[in-house]
Amino acid sequence: MKINGDYVTETGSFGWIEFYAEFADKLLKFRRDRGELLNRLQEMYRDIRVNFPKVEDGDPVDIDPFTVFGFFNKGLADETRIKIATGLRDEFGIHAQIPTSFAGIPVLNNFRAAFYDFKGQRGEDDIENLWEMFEQAILFASDESGYRKPFEMAFDQVRTQGQVKWNLTMGLYWIRPLAFLNLDSRNRDFIRKERALGDDCAEAVQSMKDKLPKAVAYLRVRDLCKSEFEAGEYPFESFPDLSYHAWVSSENEKARSDSADNVEGSNHIAGCDDLNDEPDEEGPGDSAYSIDQIISDGSFLSRDEIERILNRLKAKKNIILQGPPGTGKTWLARKLGYALMGSRDINRVRAIQFHPNLSYEDFVRGYRPSSKGELALTDGPFLKAVTAAQADPDRPYVVLIEEINRGNPAQLFGEMLTLLEADKRNEYEALELAYPRGTERVYIPPNLYVIGTMNVADRSLAIVDMALRRRFAFIDLAPTYNDAWRDWVNQRFGIDAGYLDMIANRIRELNQRISTTPSLGPQCAIGHSFFTPPLTDEQERVEDAHGWYESIVRTEIKPLLQEYWFDSEETVKQAEFDLLDGMTT
Repeated sequence: MKINGDYVTETGSFGWIEFYAEFADKLLKFRRDRGELLNRLQEMYRDIRVNFPKVEDGDPVDIDPFTVFGFFNKGLADETRIKIATGLRDEFGIHAQIPTSFAGIPVLNNFRAAFYDFKGQRGEDDIENLWEMFEQAILFASDESGYRKPFEMAFDQVRTQGQVKWNLTMGLYWIRPLAFLNLDSRNRDFIRKERALGDDCAEAVQSMKDKLPKAVAYLRVRDLCKSEFEAGEYPFESFPDLSYHAWVSSENEKARSDSADNVEGSNHIAGCDDLNDEPDEEGPGDSAYSIDQIISDGSFLSRDEIERILNRLKAKKNIILQGPPGTGKTWLARKLGYALMGSRDINRVRAIQFHPNLSYEDFVRGYRPSSKGELALTDGPFLKAVTAAQADPDRPYVVLIEEINRGNPAQLFGEMLTLLEADKRNEYEALELAYPRGTERVYIPPNLYVIGTMNVADRSLAIVDMALRRRFAFIDLAPTYNDAWRDWVNQRFGIDAGYLDMIANRIRELNQRISTTPSLGPQCAIGHSFFTPPLTDEQERVEDAHGWYESIVRTEIKPLLQEYWFDSEETVKQAEFDLLDGMTT
């Protein structure tokens, strides 16, 4: 709120807000006259007897507005910052009161205060792009719905430039602190580790993996935070309030730390971002993963077949593995996800089980009871995966949907169904959700892949909607009792290869009978997974192969056959006899 023209919250005054916003407006007028801006800045620094910051290897020839703000928002004593602010007021005719406190303002590392590389190292348009970002940010703050798209385009243009990292969010916060969320290291830790604004905000920040996301993901987190401010469940009224609390929390933690004597001091005034946060390419326990690993882990498809499936997934973005029970659909779906990512990174794979009671509100977004006994707008697992992928655009993310036809996929995806299409995987196709937050529009990024599984033998399930079929490539999996299966089971579990050949022959005969039964067909065949022991950490040999086989036939295969031939017990008994007769080791 404002009292006597000053922004005030329960934590105290943020009088710097108006000064910073007005100075931003003054700077914008120099976008087409940067030489004059440099001259006036250098003259001002001479007048106040402060050394002009080094922004170039030699005499400066150009400058961007965020770097100008960085001149007095880095590791300086408050007296020096006030002196610079006074010089700026006099030089540029700023009417707002000179700030005397800098509470809630994040500051840069003194050695990385510029937002661009030296001449010869930076791109030709890098500084101009920063000016465009600056202008679009000011316009967006005044009219979010009207300037959201230009803002996103400008943000994504500069986010990969040299010297631009999380400091971009700091710069946006400086020029319009009530409109933009600063995501320096302190704020990120405060939101994700201390869950200062609840689980949704924490998970959204966590999904960024300490890498500056694209604009859509950044604005999404910003919108989530604003929603929490408005809900009034947390002791923050604004982004400056949040930043101030983050700084206080960090300082308190340092005071409790045994290493308090080693803190960086002035570089952490009111929340400095060290600007060295780089994402770990793989989290703890991750390991490289490839097609070779899929085969080694127990896939009996050929390398060429697996490559074809992966290539189809990369092109279509969405595939469904369909086949009879026991063909390893769920197992293969996860392994394909790992191979696509090139890493066994469980943090980038989200598995979901569809069922008849699942709703759009569960899967995408809807209102759910909160811990405070109230209804809160909550993102479902699919939208959380979308957010994570948007925040980490250079790496693939995977959503696994098990038994996708057990729910109503078209209803569960809602407006997301259209966005699944490979040629609509960009921010320009973004749509408003059924339950939007503010003016947000959502799109599915190109690095998010969906792998579904479908049991084609379950006749109780609905036929998949044609609209969904158009958006997925369907991969047929069949029982694979081949040499690869025999050799793999033999080598890992010690079951005699000849006995495994006998099993394969008996199951092939049964599957032929099932496939030629008019009411069943090949979709009801018996898959190889039934007779493939799972790999475990405590792997043991199968000492009694016949006992192992007989147990599977009586407890897993027979109940399935009873479903198939529910009206003919004699047929079931004969099939069981044929499977077991003469099968001794």
